[in-house]
Amino acid sequence: MAKSENAEVRGLQLALETGKYSDFTITCCAREWKVHRVILCSQSKYFELACEEKKFKEGASRILALEEDDADMVDHMLRFLYTSYYPNDADSGQQLLVNATVYALADKYQITALKNLAKYKFESALHSGWDIVNFSEVVGMVYTTTLASDRALRDCLAPFLVRHKKDLRENEAFMGVAIANRSGTVVLGVTLPSSVYEGMASAVAYYWLDDIG
Repeated sequence: MAKSENAEVRGLQLALETGKYSDFTITCCAREWKVHRVILCSQSKYFELACEEKKFKEGASRILALEEDDADMVDHMLRFLYTSYYPNDADSGQQLLVNATVYALADKYQITALKNLAKYKFESALHSGWDIVNFSEVVGMVYTTTLASDRALRDCLAPFLVRHKKDLRENEAFMGVAIANRSGTVVLGVTLPSSVYEGMASAVAYYWLDDIG
């Protein structure tokens, strides 16, 4: 059974890599993937709607551009749709960022199983060793790419923020210069554009003040 499953996964991975029998194209930046609608649409409501030929131009042209996303993360997402797994070969300091980005992408494209895997890998990376240099970026990403009602990654971070608050308070990169500014443009040491922090930054600042103390 295991051999059969492995062969099936290899076959699906080969289908993505070669694009053989593909009936849809996804582009991101300068990269292109020849994909299969049955694979995408069976796992994502977003892609199911996008592929409808009579409703959207992407469905009619069979080309979908994901220009706002990171191409490597899109590749991770597509590999998951074909194999139920995505690689994370980044060094330990970057693994949290990769998994947080994949989680946000899975949320955006409505792929529940990928969200669950990304959350598991994110939490595992936290427990296996965290890098204070990248931690502020990770926290900023989690709080600006997910809804306040989505607690999955935030609840993973909370105990680490409390446990390491002394080290974090002493880290200039994390604290920033305006962390106490509850209406501010800098939250948790991460500079945010107005389009991101508007209506959101104060909530993040309060989270820090209330949960970290």
